[in-house]
Amino acid sequence: MEGYAEIKEKGKNEKSTGAVNVNANIDALNRKLQDRIKELELLVQISYVLNNAYEWSDFVESVRHFFLAHFNIDGFALLLKTEAKNVFRILSSVGKDALREKTAPIDLNNLYVQKLILKKEIIYITGNEEKSNIPSVLNGQCSSILAIPAISRSSRILGVVCLKRLEKQAFSAQEIETIRQIVTQIAVMLDKAIIYKKARELAFTDELTGIFNRRYFNQRYSRELGRAKRYKRTLSILMIDIDHFKRFNDTMGHLVGDDVLRKMARVFESNLRKADILCRYGGEEFVVILPEISLKQALHVGEKLRKTTESSQFIGEKKAGKEITISVGVASYSGNNSYLEEILSKADKALYEAKQKGRNRVVAGK
Repeated sequence: MEGYAEIKEKGKNEKSTGAVNVNANIDALNRKLQDRIKELELLVQISYVLNNAYEWSDFVESVRHFFLAHFNIDGFALLLKTEAKNVFRILSSVGKDALREKTAPIDLNNLYVQKLILKKEIIYITGNEEKSNIPSVLNGQCSSILAIPAISRSSRILGVVCLKRLEKQAFSAQEIETIRQIVTQIAVMLDKAIIYKKARELAFTDELTGIFNRRYFNQRYSRELGRAKRYKRTLSILMIDIDHFKRFNDTMGHLVGDDVLRKMARVFESNLRKADILCRYGGEEFVVILPEISLKQALHVGEKLRKTTESSQFIGEKKAGKEITISVGVASYSGNNSYLEEILSKADKALYEAKQKGRNRVVAGK
């Protein structure tokens, strides 16, 4: 039989154990609450960041920066689903396993890919799996790979967010859930960004040639000149006109004329830098913005386009009198207080002078 002293001591121990259990439960609840608060803060932040990313490039950069800033990761990639069902476009890739290609082919027979793309489920590779089974777009130096599909509200897969860490089993269940919710938020904004990008491309793209139109030129030219002034850099403009195009149209027909304009755009594109901006200015006129190019360099570019056009074949076999040539007017900004209209006016006058002097030539604006 227990004595009074023993019973009293036992009661104290039970109270002490109960207090410890209560404190442990409180600590666990506090940890969960703190995790939830952090999770909500991240969701609010990604929503704010993406709502302020007006350009497509800003959107991609914001997503990349967000994950690098808030998660201790060694690799990141953002892939966008293309029209082809087994090809993704690599929008951004940084870190130990950065993808250098522009596109990533996906093998739909791979079990990981089927789970990710067809079943739209999260892939978590802990580092203990057989590497040969892991698709090349996910594989690399890192051991832990977390790939989460970005799914639209209509259940379409838009892309994939991929996070990587060097060590094995580096993502906790709580962290994966937090990232999943963030990617869900990103998917909503990505869907809107894709729609906006397509609408904008339609608004700023010339329907016939597929290059930028005059509306886009007006906006981009203003921005590029502002940048040139701000950073004290050069900027040049080429105004291009197809020689005797009206006469050619009347003789050969508008369908042939349209085909020439399309081919002309391809010729120009293949002979310009990626940084150059080619636009259809109207009718048979084109305009090219050449960032960080001096007047002397721009004259060389204009001459290159003129010679390439002269030697190109636009309407089947060349026939006498059916060769296509261009006249080019060139003007530059080089650190003075020139206005938008002033530089354009110089290029336009130079183009007029090129026509007056017999066409098929390049003239610098004065």
